[in-house]
Amino acid sequence: ELLVAGRTAEAESAFEEFLRRFPDADTAADARFWFGYTLLARNNYADAAASFVQYLERWPRGPRAPEAQVRLGMALHGMGETRRACAAFSSLGSRYPNAPASVRQLAAREGGVARCG
Repeated sequence: ELLVAGRTAEAESAFEEFLRRFPDADTAADARFWFGYTLLARNNYADAAASFVQYLERWPRGPRAPEAQVRLGMALHGMGETRRACAAFSSLGSRYPNAPASVRQLAAREGGVARCG
């Protein structure tokens, strides 16, 4: 609710607290993704990248894994790690061949922003 209401900083704190208290909950994967999302939205690129890496390591076939891969690339680009960001974007198709079109479009758009060529 906090995230939908645009209260990103509060949502970030709530997701972080949830993950601290309930790391093995059925909804931990979603909480991890959205925690990373809030960090990215607040330009905390290093912590966002770490959160998306944690998601991808723990839930590599999770429902949000393709988008987590793209968001990781966005965080890396924000950190100035353009080559690694481009690798994250370009590997989406091979890692997640069934990624939704919206996620593939996001990867293409962000690859253009990063000038991945």
